[in-house]
Amino acid sequence: MLRQVRNLLRPLVSLKSEYSVRRGAYSLIPLKHRSQHSRIVHACLWKTGSQFVRLVLSDPRIYRASGHLPYVWGVYKRQTTSIPDIGRVPGASLLACYGTPEHASIQLDGAPFRSIFVVRDPRALLVSWYFSTRFSHVSTEGVERHRQAMEGLNEEQALTYMISEFEKEFVPVFEAWLNRIENSVDCKLVRFEDLIGASQKQTWMDIFDHLDILTSPGTLNAVLDTYSIGKLRGNKSNPDKKYAAAGQRPWQDHLVNDARVAFEQSLGKLPARLGYE
Repeated sequence: MLRQVRNLLRPLVSLKSEYSVRRGAYSLIPLKHRSQHSRIVHACLWKTGSQFVRLVLSDPRIYRASGHLPYVWGVYKRQTTSIPDIGRVPGASLLACYGTPEHASIQLDGAPFRSIFVVRDPRALLVSWYFSTRFSHVSTEGVERHRQAMEGLNEEQALTYMISEFEKEFVPVFEAWLNRIENSVDCKLVRFEDLIGASQKQTWMDIFDHLDILTSPGTLNAVLDTYSIGKLRGNKSNPDKKYAAAGQRPWQDHLVNDARVAFEQSLGKLPARLGYE
């Protein structure tokens, strides 16, 4: 029901307005537990289930278990100062943050924060990003720039181009958060594959433990059912393009020949650093 209501209202309400309403409503909900961490950050990269994770962490049942009022990074990403009211709320979560730890710190007014960084096998992420950017993503200035650059290229040539762009756009964010993980216990690495795989529930319980979100397995199951990846994909007759191809494009089938060589030369060490073979 919660998701159905949200889907009905979403086309009529901006993300900024939606979350402003959420925060106003949540502040009236009695808490079961307040996290010891006054600020939390959900850091991620494109194509790592950012909407799924954002929806889970901004659910009212999770608010009751943490006291964190949700803010979406995309609404404030162009700001060079802190989020206007972030300093006066007792707890806040910055969700779907595609920026670096420095970006998050600026938006959180320099306050200490606990964080998770959601990653994905870089090879799978690259292939998914390529297909989305070239074919299915809504048109934006950045998407159009890449599409024009790939015009007339075959898949192998286009992937080689995207590898170069991946190194510019993704790697600095990878490096910044990996550096934080290596030097602080405040940031936890989370693999996208674990968030949607057989170990999903244990992965989420580990996340909640890290962020001091106190909820029961039953509540977790209910929340995950509300925002399951299957439901985000939509039905077969009318799939959500953003999720319709999930799992259907193994990177091994596309990252071949010259594109594979280019990846190994530019990004070959990254999968192992993230725990991928």
